[in-house]
Parts: sequence; structure tokens; C-alpha cells
Amino acid sequence: MKAFIKTIFMIKKIIFSKKEFLLPLKKNILLFDENGKDQINYSKIIKSDYVILNTRYEKINLMILFYSFFKKNKYSNYLYLNTYIEYCDPKIIITYIDTSARLIEIKKNFEKIIIIFIQNGYRQKRWNKSFALIDNKKKIIDYYFVQNENWQNYVKDYFFKQVYTVGSITNNNFKYCSNFKQIKSVHWVSQYRKNNKNNLEPILLKYIKKICLNFNLSLEIILAHKSKYKDEVKFYKDIIGECVLQVDSYNAVNEESLIVGIDSTFLYESFARGFRTAFLTVRSTQKDCDESYNFGWPGKYSKDGNFWTSELDEQKIFNIFKYLINISHSKWKNEIANYESIMHYDPGNKFIKKYLSKITK
Repeated sequence: MKAFIKTIFMIKKIIFSKKEFLLPLKKNILLFDENGKDQINYSKIIKSDYVILNTRYEKINLMILFYSFFKKNKYSNYLYLNTYIEYCDPKIIITYIDTSARLIEIKKNFEKIIIIFIQNGYRQKRWNKSFALIDNKKKIIDYYFVQNENWQNYVKDYFFKQVYTVGSITNNNFKYCSNFKQIKSVHWVSQYRKNNKNNLEPILLKYIKKICLNFNLSLEIILAHKSKYKDEVKFYKDIIGECVLQVDSYNAVNEESLIVGIDSTFLYESFARGFRTAFLTVRSTQKDCDESYNFGWPGKYSKDGNFWTSELDEQKIFNIFKYLINISHSKWKNEIANYESIMHYDPGNKFIKKYLSKITK
């Protein structure tokens, strides 16, 4: 029964996907999954053209589909992906989905192809579950470009031959905060998810709204979803009423901003770029979460610091805001230097461009 339901699900996906009628182009580089295409193109980290293998049924290449089916008289997504790669015969496969266990399994069939993972977000221990059935001792993936030194140290014993810290390839395109102005606005970094069981944002935002009134600051919400965000907007209006909404996160922050949130990747990116940033990592205290939701994990840090706290305590949050509002630019630069292992910043992506240039040659 399960197999039948799974087959019906796949057929439905194929029917409603976009169709490609010609065989794919053959390029030396293949991007495994379309997710990350925009970031890679914007960052200009790859100089050569590449072909995209859509892995989530966004597009189906009918020629590859038929060929994969007739190879074993059945269809499976795994067989389709293998057939696509076999036909394209790339020298390098790059993925921005660094939780892709499928690609590790596929690599076993294409030992000569260089596989490159690029980290796309901050990780918790649940990352391990993606690879639960993979033998960690076998160094099968050629390169992993990660965002910070703490994560590099954590994954070095996994299945990656070489791991390099290069920062966030998106964040590296945006300017560093070179000076401070008096803070005028607080930017809350939304992590809104529908039906989130551990949603602490309503409590935190009520505290923050009071603090903003105390310091005469405006409160702005950096939305998590740039499209289909009606539910998200309603969620915040129900908590704090009318507020300014931002969709362009990287350009929304400036020298007059105080950025605050729970444990979003964007918080770490903003911190690395020199903006005054508050981490309210209170999710780590919830029973369904674990230590990997702590500030700076997998690094080892105390539960409270000058600009972070793991406790749902209004006074501690107030003290963090007061500290960040009054801190000088030079002292903040020292704070960043002390915690630079939580997120690397490489303006212009010089490191990953250098590495990829050598690999592609």
C-alpha cells in the first residue's frame, strides 16, 4: 500500500512539473538542485557555464525520464538523477544543499566526479539525521565550503576530504559596517513558521516593544518569506500592531540599526559584517530542542553574554539592548574579533573564488 501511494505521489509530481523535451546540455559543471542558483550567480563564484539538475520535480527532462525508466523498467527519483548525471558526464558537481544525503549515495556511482558542498545556513544537530545511514568514516565528498570555523571543526571527522571556511557566499557580497550612528531602529529577524510548536516570538516581541518605547526606537520586522507572506504579516500585526515590514534583509540593516532575533543565520551574518546584533537564543531552553540551539554552537559559550542570552528574562534582554545602544564602534570591533569563529566574513568571496578556480582547472 505504501509503495502504491508513493508511486501515485511521484506520478502527480511528474504530471504537474515543467517539462523539458530536449536532452540537457553537457557542461563540465553541474549544479545539483536549483536551490542556490541565485546566490551562486550573484556571488560570481563560478566563472564557467553550468547545467542545473532539478531534484524536486520543478522540471522533468522527458528524454532522461524515458531513458531511466527503460533501463530497469521502473521509475525512481534516484534512478532519474543518476541517469541525468550519467548523460551529462560533468567533471564537477556543486550543491548548495549541504544536507543532501542523496548526493553522497550518488557519488558512489561516479567516483571520478568531484563533489562540492556549500553550506547554506547555520546548522543544528538535526543536520546529523540527514546522514544517519551514511558511513562517516568514508571520506567520499571532495570539498565542503563552510561558513565558520566552529562548524569546520565539527564536520572535519565526517565524510568530507577537505573542509574550508569561506563565510556565507551571500553575506560576503554586502558591505561591512564601517562606522556607527545613533541607533534609531530595531530590526527583528523573523523566523516565522506556520504551526511552529516552539514559537517564542510573541513573548519576546512584547518585551522588545516595551524596550523600543523606553529608548524611543522604531521596531521593524525583516520578514522570513518574500512571497506568500500574508500569514506572516498577520502574525506580527496581531502581536505588536502596525509596524514597518522589510523584505530585503541584507540591505535593510544600516549603521543606525540594532539587529535582534533568536538563532537565524542572518543574525550571524549581520554580526560578521559589524552590525550591532543581539542573539536571544531562548529556543535552546525548550524541551523539544537541544544544546545545538545555543549561541554559537557547536562552539562552547556561556548561556549569557554581553549581546546574547538563553533565558526568557526581560531584564537580561533590556541589559543587552542598553549595552549595544551605548557601545562604541572600536569596542564592538573587539567583541567581533573575540567571536569571529561563529561566522567568517570574506568581502567579495575571494577565498572560495580562489579555491574553485584551482579546482575547475
